[in-house]
Amino acid sequence: MSSESAAPNHLSTPTDPTSTITTSPRASLNIVRTVSIEDKTSLRKPPRNHSRRNSVDRTSTHTHSHRTLVEQVQHWITKERNKQAAKKEKRALRKSEKASGIFKHHRHHRLDEPAKHHEATHTTTDDEKLEEPTSPTTTSSSGADDIDPASLLELESLLLASAVDLHAPTHKRSSRKLRHLPSKPNLDPAKQPPQQHLPPSCEEVLEIPEKIGKDAFKLEVLKLAHTLKCKRWRHVPLESSKELVVRKISGAMTNAVFMVVPPAAYAFAPPANETSTTGGSSRTPRAIPKLLLRIYGPNVSHLIDRATELHILTRLAKRNIGPRLLGTFSNGRFEEFLDSATTLTRTDIRDPSTSRNIAKRMCELHTGMNLEAHEREAGAGVLRNWWKWKKRAAERTLRKDAQGEGFVCHKPWAEFEKAVETYIRHVYKECGGEEELKKQLCFTHNDTQYGNILRVDKVPPTPALPDEHHDSKQLALPDPKKDEAHKKLTIIDFEYASANPRGFDLANHFCEWMADYHCDTPHLMNGADFPTQEEKERFVRAYVEHSFHLSERDASETEIEEEVKKVLKEVELWVGASNVMWCAWGIVQAKEEEEANGVGIAELDTGRVVQGVNGTGAGAEVEEEEGGEFDYWGYAGERARHFWGEFERLGLSVEA
Repeated sequence: MSSESAAPNHLSTPTDPTSTITTSPRASLNIVRTVSIEDKTSLRKPPRNHSRRNSVDRTSTHTHSHRTLVEQVQHWITKERNKQAAKKEKRALRKSEKASGIFKHHRHHRLDEPAKHHEATHTTTDDEKLEEPTSPTTTSSSGADDIDPASLLELESLLLASAVDLHAPTHKRSSRKLRHLPSKPNLDPAKQPPQQHLPPSCEEVLEIPEKIGKDAFKLEVLKLAHTLKCKRWRHVPLESSKELVVRKISGAMTNAVFMVVPPAAYAFAPPANETSTTGGSSRTPRAIPKLLLRIYGPNVSHLIDRATELHILTRLAKRNIGPRLLGTFSNGRFEEFLDSATTLTRTDIRDPSTSRNIAKRMCELHTGMNLEAHEREAGAGVLRNWWKWKKRAAERTLRKDAQGEGFVCHKPWAEFEKAVETYIRHVYKECGGEEELKKQLCFTHNDTQYGNILRVDKVPPTPALPDEHHDSKQLALPDPKKDEAHKKLTIIDFEYASANPRGFDLANHFCEWMADYHCDTPHLMNGADFPTQEEKERFVRAYVEHSFHLSERDASETEIEEEVKKVLKEVELWVGASNVMWCAWGIVQAKEEEEANGVGIAELDTGRVVQGVNGTGAGAEVEEEEGGEFDYWGYAGERARHFWGEFERLGLSVEA
């Protein structure tokens, strides 16, 4: 599952009042210069009979002084940002002059006749000031010109946190420390640059219930909910942890996913401001929301980059896509639990109406989030996965093939690898080369199997606005006059999300039509269930028509038909890539003989079956769904078999 801003990934907020903020000597000097000393009269000992009044006065004076300090330091930060922006403009101007030969021309002017040229007219925005780092080689006579913009942002965040917490009510705090706090509101939003809202995070490790016991597991879960400040969970006392309901709702070797429900006695948090029974009506108690707990499986760093995944989830949250990320810890995270949602089934995705709605949702995902520059430059994620996983897959496959039980990929690994490289060269050729392929990339989910698509009762705002128009206040709301049925579908689990061509994401979805992860043989892929030409055209037409709708373009029927043909051709090209990626994935996930007796989270799992969220079946213990061990070797073999079929259909042959 790089930051969108220049903000550091984690801001450490000191909890000890004696803690110090470490900055550069110049920054410290400037801060000291801005501090105003309180009037000494506020420190005099008050008369006894006025102790209460003077106590209030001292608090007021302290509050005013604190606020003054924050405002002064903010002013200093703004001044430093302006200096950095001015310096950058000068550097850019010098660079442009040098490129155009102006410097060379100046050298022939006399000192009393300086060359004249127009000043740059570009006005640097706050966002640009924040995102454009100051060159470390630049020097200035100013006392703090060498301060990093990221340091300015960190200092500002600490001050803002201190200002907001000044009047916060005192609560019993967990002994665990947050790595950073949720974003605080700006004192003057009009003058502050936009900041990325990062979820709370801590460095705790949560052990599985089989290792520490069910009661200890529940206690640790509740402690984490307190530490990460999950909404209203502070009202659930630690002493009630044994009454917590924790139900395992999915199985996968990659993750273990649980639904966490507060004890019945603490299902509701008390109202924020209760009134007396004789003086008006009290506010309605607020329900404590259920949580989705995800514990990462061991030894999967070679498959999933968790830092990248969390960065993607943060970006998705800003676009109102998928469940909200509530907090993270070292080996897992809490997410919003969609209580009114039901998971689609393999028959649901074949339904014509539902299929068209899935197409619209995937179109919104592809167009609703722009790629970051480094993501596009890195190339197609599916090909990068193959190159990243193939060494480990080769080692395991060769050992497995040597056991004499047949070839995992239906042919020797060397031949399979050559076939894949031949196929990749064919893909590049059809796309116009590697650089042209990069231009075709968009943000893709890459795992839209039926278990990762939910149907919710509440229609959320659409995420389908282009990035440059996105704003938390500008999300499009449902229009009752239009067909909004597709907005009841929510795509979840973005662990494998990356940059890919739209054709790959659609092709991968079509491949998932062949799977049934809830049968006795969930590893098998039934080729007869691959969508027919009519079903593919219906899906792609809905995708194309919605794409024109989102771009507010009135396309003719001819234009729509041409685009449908183009997308179908892209889909046909990328079906093989889907089979290659998941074949390698299955091999890497498969347990070998020497791993069979190991203890790990895999013992809780039932295969690549992603959460079925329906809010039912909760009991008093840590419950698990029924299911056997998933046959990863068999799954890899099935994917390899379908790759060979695509290889032959494309008319390719393995080079000698």
